[in-house]
Amino acid sequence: MNLEVEKNGKKKIVIKQKKSPSAKDYIVIDHPKNGEILSSSHYVIRIGASAAEVQISIDGSEWSACRSAAGYFWYDWTDILPGPHKITAHIQTAPGKFKTSLSVRCQMK
Repeated sequence: MNLEVEKNGKKKIVIKQKKSPSAKDYIVIDHPKNGEILSSSHYVIRIGASAAEVQISIDGSEWSACRSAAGYFWYDWTDILPGPHKITAHIQTAPGKFKTSLSVRCQMK
């Protein structure tokens, strides 16, 4: 709130609203957590993102679409092989441009 004085000596209150910053593009793999040890051959990966579509890659595989529900994106990962795995997700921010998540490393025992 700013206080300004008019020429005639009367005070008036001027409320200036700050422009809200535009939403930053973000993508984050919420689950599994980095370093998590998985114990089932089926796992549902959860991703938070600022886009309408999300794709995921597991162990450098081709990008696969995730489904949207309850404010998150989900990927049903099935037939998980034992050993270490690397999960990466991305969103398209402009034609031909993508923002990629930090990779999550997990292990299937």
